[in-house]
Formats: sequence, structure tokens, C-alpha cells
Amino acid sequence: MHKKQLILAAVALILAMATVLYFFRLPWAAVNAFEAVPNTSAIVLDFERGDSLISQLKHSNWSTTFEQFYPLQNLADDYKQLDLVFQSAPKSDFRTLPWSTPTVASLQVNALDEVNFLYILNTDKQRFNLKKWVSELTAYSVQTYHYQGEDVYQITRKNAAQPAFAFAAYRGLLLAGRYSLLVEDGLLQLKNVNTNILRKYNFEPLKNTSQSKANCHIYLNTNNLYSVCASWVDATKRQIFDK
Repeated sequence: MHKKQLILAAVALILAMATVLYFFRLPWAAVNAFEAVPNTSAIVLDFERGDSLISQLKHSNWSTTFEQFYPLQNLADDYKQLDLVFQSAPKSDFRTLPWSTPTVASLQVNALDEVNFLYILNTDKQRFNLKKWVSELTAYSVQTYHYQGEDVYQITRKNAAQPAFAFAAYRGLLLAGRYSLLVEDGLLQLKNVNTNILRKYNFEPLKNTSQSKANCHIYLNTNNLYSVCASWVDATKRQIFDK
């Protein structure tokens, strides 16, 4: 009987640990950037360096070949804006952070069918301190508020009407987006461990990249892809999705 009780106790302990691991993130465990990708995303880019990706876009003549794909223009514009923000802190050690940091970019669609990227930068090795860095942005005004227990910073260039970018940090990750709602979506997903896309079976790569050395890997969520196609394809070319 004693042996049977030990076996039952061991089984119960294993089940309890499995439940904890499924619903909660251990405090010492590293956080994967994909864990911050909202599970409503349709397209996700995973790239090692932002400068290489933007350079490839410039040399691929995408502006004429892929003129109907609005997200490519958004991506290029976002990196111009990020560069302005990071370069505005001349004494900072992180002026090239957006260009040289492994990044996951998640394509999001808002209620107005506008597409924007949420950028998730892996800053764990750089020891990036968001609060300290924000204090060095003398050319920008900063608004701070709390969401899901984390600080969200809205950065607006002084005398400008619209915020330039929003940022939040979470355990070695830097979340950035044109709008604070993008960052909030990332934080909300990080807090819901059991629903992130790494645990979803409907998140499939466009191609097998396991052996690829490409700078950028592209993934899609087939469940959400159709719902965003009309948002990022030119109106004159949308009829293909109605066939």
C-alpha cells in the first residue's frame, strides 16, 4: 500500500508540474520572442538584423514589383522612424539597436483595417534598460502608463502631433510599435502563456527554414491570412481573393 501511495503521489506531482508549466512561465526561464506574437497575427517575419533586411528590400526593387503590398512600405517607414528615435540619444550605447538585434515582426490589423507591425526585439544579451534609455531622449516627450503590470512608454517628438513610437520591456524583450495598442497586444499575449503561437498547431512556416541561413524567415497563420488580405492589397487587385 505504501508503494502504491508513493506512485500516486509521484503521478500527482508530475501532473501538477505539467499544469503549472502549461499555464505559467517559470521566473528563470528565457522568454522566446514568438511568445509575444498575438495569436491573431497572420504574417510574422523573423530576422537577424534589421539593416540587412531593409538593404535587401531596397535592392529587390520591391516598390515596383510588390507595390500592392503595403506592409513592406510600412516596414521601411517604421525603421526610418526607429532610427530617428534611437539616434536622438547621442550618448547612448544603443543607437544601432533596431538595426543589429534579432527581431520578430508581427503583422497586425486594427478595427479600421489598417496594417501595422509589432516589433519584438531580443535585447537580453545587450542588457538594454528601457527606463534609462527613455530618460536620454531629450528631443522627445514621454508619456508612461501601466498595462498588464508593465510600463508602456509613448514617445512623441516635441512639437509633433502624433506619437512616434510606443515601447515596453519584458524579461529581455523590447516591444515596439507605431501605436501603443500594438505593444499592449504583445504584453497581453505574454501574460497568456498557454495561448501563444508556439503552442498552436495552426501556425505554419511558408517554407521549411530549419536548414536555411537566410537573414529573414517568413511564417503565416493560415487561419488569419484571408481576413487581412483585403487590408494590405491594393483595391484594384483584390478581386483575386473573391474567386
